[in-house]
Amino acid sequence: MFAMLTLRPFEAADDDALISWVRSAEELLTFAGPELAWPLTTSQLQTIRARSDTTAWTAVLAPASAPVGHIELVIPAAYPRRGHLARVIIDPARRRSGMGRSLVSAALEEAYARGLDPVTLNVRRGNDAAISLYTALGFRRIDTRPQDPHVLRMVLAAGNAR
Repeated sequence: MFAMLTLRPFEAADDDALISWVRSAEELLTFAGPELAWPLTTSQLQTIRARSDTTAWTAVLAPASAPVGHIELVIPAAYPRRGHLARVIIDPARRRSGMGRSLVSAALEEAYARGLDPVTLNVRRGNDAAISLYTALGFRRIDTRPQDPHVLRMVLAAGNAR
């Protein structure tokens, strides 16, 4: 489908594209939860790039280098063998094309190559497209996030990936 989708490190040159994909405060909340503030700025994205527990990637379709997606892999200090996917977004012009599946699958491959298992993520209730995607990939719902009942927590063990 998108065999040419590749991940490369998230760079400052990618900021304008990512910022343009987040068109409202509600979209920012869906993308990043309460950690980032509206409007999204390059300084907030620089803070993400500087985090030692986070690897942030930009997805591109080879051979082009224009960004088409963004995803992050966090390794929580309290759980150094567990990966956590965060801030997953696809260029709005490319949504519902199967690219989200390729993006998440590529990040999962990276997580498993690093020996991380299981992999978790959070998704806002009502984000039905994302929930369907994650379920199709084998993620299962754990519960809601204690500090925010609008957020579902999901988990995928390597043996259950589809």
